[in-house]
Amino acid sequence: MQSIMPATYKELDAIRTKLEQNYHDMLDIEFTIQERSSGCSSAAWARELHRCLNMAIDMLDEKLIDEKTAIMRVEPKQLDELLHPIIDRKLKKQPF
Repeated sequence: MQSIMPATYKELDAIRTKLEQNYHDMLDIEFTIQERSSGCSSAAWARELHRCLNMAIDMLDEKLIDEKTAIMRVEPKQLDELLHPIIDRKLKKQPF
């Protein structure tokens, strides 16, 4: 990160230093970039998608990314899944 994004690295390092001074303890910052599996519940998956959508919209509003990039952050099949109703499994079965 230091060689690819030196300004961002410097800012992150300053924040780390400030936190270490405040908490009087060492702080490690780690990042993991990976593909996510779809093995979570539909409700958890929907919350994660909402979070990603909100993040993309915020970044678009702050002019950090353009509209095309924001749109490309979400795959069409994800939107299709999001638009389907989610049934609460806790509801009791009602006879017709």
